[in-house]
Order: sequence, then structure tokens, then C-alpha cells
Amino acid sequence: MILPTVEERLDSIARALEAVIIPSLPEQAKLAIELTQLSIGHLKIVSGQLDKLGPLMATDQAAIFELGSGLAAQADGGAATMSAATALKAVLGGSDRYVPSRDVIASLSAAVCHLIDAASEDGRAEFTSYAVRTGLAFEQAQSGRERELFYGYGFDSTDNM
Repeated sequence: MILPTVEERLDSIARALEAVIIPSLPEQAKLAIELTQLSIGHLKIVSGQLDKLGPLMATDQAAIFELGSGLAAQADGGAATMSAATALKAVLGGSDRYVPSRDVIASLSAAVCHLIDAASEDGRAEFTSYAVRTGLAFEQAQSGRERELFYGYGFDSTDNM
């Protein structure tokens, strides 16, 4: 038995919505029709992005590992900052750097945010400044990577990147 690909399943859902659901809705159900059409558009976008999601996740994970490692190595401050740095080091040490995973990215992101928050509480000024600069640089790069996913759909352009 050959299973359909994710793309084929998404396309099948979109076709069902288009061919069965929309025609069965009463004409006065304009909001339901519009939301169904919007859903079809999103299914097609997601289907078109699938090939890019794996590489994007790998890049995201490598970037958050780099950010976390740099912050953990440079951490300096009071008890809250140093405790958060220790927790971040534990997450870094317990995570597989080379197998992309949403859970790993989420855990690392939470630990990084916790360290930056702690640094704003009792971090040394030099570290707090470093954490904010590197955190903002990370977010700017991350935003650019995510925006590239939507460039081909007319939602964004490289003129604004």
C-alpha cells in the first residue's frame, strides 16, 4: 500500500473544500464561503512550502544553538542570571544539535528568553547589552528567513527585507 504524500493529502483536502463544501453552502453564508476559500489558499501555501520547512528548521535550530551557546558562555551577573545560564547550558547539553526538532527549538528558545529576562533583572551591564544585541540580531535574521517563505505569494518582497 502506498500512502499519499503530505502534498497530495493537502491537495485532496483543498479539492474537497472547493468541490464539495463551498458548493453545498447557501449563498447567504458569505463568511463561511470566504473562510473556506481562505483555508484553501492556506492549504496551497503550506503545500508549496513543505520542501523549505525541513531546511528552515535545521537552520533555525543551528541558529538558536549558536545564540544559546554564546549567551551561556558570556553570562555574567547575579543569582538569577547565573541560574538561567546554568539551565540554558543543561538544555544545550541535553539536546541533539543535528536532528531538527520543533521541541528542541522551543526548549532552547524558552531557555534563551529566560536568560535574557534574568539578565535584565540582575545581569552585569556588559552581558545585558551583549544579550540584547545578539538577541535582536538573531530575531532579525530569523524574521528574514521566515519572510522568505512567503515571498513567492506576494505577501512580502525583498524590498522590505
